[in-house]
Amino acid sequence: MLKNENVRGLTGCGRARLGGWQGIDPRHKCRRTNRPLQTPEKLPSDGMHERFVSGHDFSRAEKANKMSRALAPAECLSSISRLNLVFFAASLDLEACFSGFRPRNQFAFRNLFNRCLMLGLLAATAAANLPAAPHPATCQKIVLTGEVSAGQEWNAPFGQGWVFRVLPIQGYSGWDLVVDREQPAGYPDALLLATPPYNSINEREVGTTYGLRAQDAIGWNPRSFRFLTTPEALKEAQKLFPLLGSPANQNPTQSQNPAAARAARRLMALEAQSAAGQFRILDAKLAPGVNDAAPYAENWAIRSARTTHTIEPPTAGKPLPFGELHWMKFSVTLWLPEAWKAPRELKPVPAACE
Repeated sequence: MLKNENVRGLTGCGRARLGGWQGIDPRHKCRRTNRPLQTPEKLPSDGMHERFVSGHDFSRAEKANKMSRALAPAECLSSISRLNLVFFAASLDLEACFSGFRPRNQFAFRNLFNRCLMLGLLAATAAANLPAAPHPATCQKIVLTGEVSAGQEWNAPFGQGWVFRVLPIQGYSGWDLVVDREQPAGYPDALLLATPPYNSINEREVGTTYGLRAQDAIGWNPRSFRFLTTPEALKEAQKLFPLLGSPANQNPTQSQNPAAARAARRLMALEAQSAAGQFRILDAKLAPGVNDAAPYAENWAIRSARTTHTIEPPTAGKPLPFGELHWMKFSVTLWLPEAWKAPRELKPVPAACE
């Protein structure tokens, strides 16, 4: 904060200059106060007053201050936006308006008091008229917990005919995260459709797919996903999915197939209306893989130590390149639409949507 004796009497552009405020419109005639000056600089005359703004040479600042006192602060404020006005007024050291100013007469004190009061009123008016910050969307947050062993399935309904499933991955060790109807609607499911990429390493598969070892799989923790929440969106997305074909067609900006590009854009629009979820491994039992970690999995290999787990011998007695996942305990957090009819036993609570 500048000392009162160095800033007393400065108002408008001069005061903003010393306060380091940068909000004045560069097109305004007091624009030269936005750049640092080492000595007082004379600005163009308005026919009534010679104008000065003071720089860091405070030994010469008093002359500039006297000139600045003659200027009405509204001259600079006329070019300040309503939003910037709040920050402009806040940057003023109002204490210096009073404690640091020694008026020569009653008229001078009343003049300075009125200027400070005007700035305060302008700031209050601007703040009252600023648009209110939008309220974040509200969801119902539910948490499911469970455990599953190798080759087994786990599932839990969460309302409106939907169920969360943890299914064993055929041909690999681990499980697939699935959101489906209670009466299965078939492949692909609502979680897969809203959580790309589709033909690459992804957060939906907790297992030894795409070159991950068992220890890498538990190191990728937690995992985030999205899922469709209406039967109509699921049916439409399932019809669009086959149109994508190759992985190259999944990006609408790179696809050479117009039909695939349209399908990808529509799937992205459906995804934007989806809900969010998170899968967290709380504990695990595994036989680690003996292969080196893939370059893209090295961080997960390091982070596997943060996930509680127990090392067990391989099922067949012989170490495997990618290892085995034998068991895991987990939690599933879902952020459901505000009007969602969740079962009471799930104890949904209001929460900001993810």
